[in-house]
Amino acid sequence: MMTEPEAAKERPAVSLNPLNHTASFVFRGHFYELPGKYFNIGEANKAAEEKCREIGRIR
Repeated sequence: MMTEPEAAKERPAVSLNPLNHTASFVFRGHFYELPGKYFNIGEANKAAEEKCREIGRIR
């Protein structure tokens, strides 16, 4: 079990496909596709971190 500070440091590994503007990420060993179109890695990172917060509340 992770402590709260360790969990806060966890970051998703985000990939951006510049050809079709899709993004995906790996978090806690699981692969996720992000819905929508992303034109830069900053947008994709922000969306992935928000999705990770949702995942953290569910688990």
